Amino acid sequence: MRLKVWQRRIQGTCPALTQFAQDSMKKLNDIATAGAIANEFTMQMAALGFGVITAKDVDNAAWATGKWSREKTTGIIKDNETLFNLGLGRGRSNFFVFMKQNGNGIEIFYTEPRSDEAALTFTHDDLYKHRTISVNEKNVREKLEEVLTEISYVAGGKFKEDFRMQTHHHSKNLFDSEWRIRDDATSNISDVIRKAMLYHTDVWNLTPHNSSDPRVHAILEAVCISLGITYVPGTEITGTSHKEGVNGPHIVVMFGEYGKGTVEEKLRKQVLKKANKALRMESYLMGADFDYIVQWLQVQREKNVLAMGYAHPINNSSVRIGREKYITQIAATGIVSSEMVSFDQTKEHILNGDMIAAFNPSMSKHEMDSMIQDMEIKTWIYNLIKKYKLGENLTSNACNLAVAKWAEENGCGSFYESDEHTTTPMTEYSAGNDGFAKGFTRVLLRKEFFNRLDAENRKMNAEEFVRLISEKAVKLHAKVFYVIKDGTVELAKARTEETDYSRIERFVLKIKQAWHYFSALLHDAVYFATHGEVRKLFAMDR
Repeated sequence: MRLKVWQRRIQGTCPALTQFAQDSMKKLNDIATAGAIANEFTMQMAALGFGVITAKDVDNAAWATGKWSREKTTGIIKDNETLFNLGLGRGRSNFFVFMKQNGNGIEIFYTEPRSDEAALTFTHDDLYKHRTISVNEKNVREKLEEVLTEISYVAGGKFKEDFRMQTHHHSKNLFDSEWRIRDDATSNISDVIRKAMLYHTDVWNLTPHNSSDPRVHAILEAVCISLGITYVPGTEITGTSHKEGVNGPHIVVMFGEYGKGTVEEKLRKQVLKKANKALRMESYLMGADFDYIVQWLQVQREKNVLAMGYAHPINNSSVRIGREKYITQIAATGIVSSEMVSFDQTKEHILNGDMIAAFNPSMSKHEMDSMIQDMEIKTWIYNLIKKYKLGENLTSNACNLAVAKWAEENGCGSFYESDEHTTTPMTEYSAGNDGFAKGFTRVLLRKEFFNRLDAENRKMNAEEFVRLISEKAVKLHAKVFYVIKDGTVELAKARTEETDYSRIERFVLKIKQAWHYFSALLHDAVYFATHGEVRKLFAMDR
């Protein structure tokens, strides 16, 4: 009322002020209308069974741990944004929808969860659902009903028993803060969690290289609970496989518990603490070799307190400079070329784990034929690729898929690993070429356990999840959105397309990561050269 009186008083005295007043009134009316639309959408989503999540909910969860400052926000949910999760506070699987309000109305963003054969033919628009409801709509209620109907239909593509895990992720910053996680990524962890929700993740696992911080685990667990996600603490350990090397097979480890008196604390004290802290390259580990680490992990695994599996078993992401190409030592098969163990022992190591990585989108697409020097390995993999109809070309991920399928036939689980180090922000409601988009690990729970969770309206916790894996009471299966094109395993087109905005963001993050690698490698080379360890200087790629 006062604004209208004020507007009438200045009307006619100054055309510019009159226009300003009219524009201000329209803007205020639009915001009020946008607020009404947002409120109506929120109520309707709640009526459909979705849990409502606000920034305050997530921040309060982080603050309640006593380890995150009340002066800081997590940044997982942005200003004027609300999240909805069909699995929040329930035993069923998750389905997330993003909604943000602006002066023009509301924006809604979510993804198509279908994982059947039809999902391989999706276009970018089929996969990403970006809808707007403007204050200028002729019939706002009709538009609302149309969007809500579509959400209900699409959500039906993810059944209540369809639990999906995303593991093997890296980050550098804990939310929008100076708190640095010891890892080699350039991603912000809030961006990683937002992408996890965009692709309807149920179980999520952060795996920093050779490090574990119980404070970080406590904060992430609390935040994930507020979102309806099961957080499983973990790490990626390097099992040094060469006498003079600093690298080796990478092992993804998940803990049932963390903190004082747990297996996570024992791992820090008995394995990770042995590492030479002078090294800057986080993926390097000196002081604990492959045999020691694997034996230690197996003892704990038999107690059902941790789960483990090998990352990128067949890997050709790097080439020895000036020498013959080879399978790098960070692959499980790398321990064969280092002559530490036999090929049969390597297969035994794989099957003694709980899972094996089936696909890693960060791996090179080049053929491996000339890189696999061991004829026994090469013949074995060729036969597997032929058996499982994975094309004709020996690319790293065709090899990974073949080995994973073989492992599954022999009682081992498989997992999809994005191994993403440069997760892009989702400031704007657009996405593409994300590690999360290219696959996931299906978590197949026994019916009686799922029914128990459903009856108790809760999600499983990390301790239950790890114990179920160790007891083989849950099956892990890698689902990858790949096709065979011209005899080569390739990701489906919609899974790799990205917008110009995200392409630029990813480029910036990769430049930062390249600089980090360069400076870390330079530092470590100087360290080896000045500490009488010249042999390690020439084995840094091992």
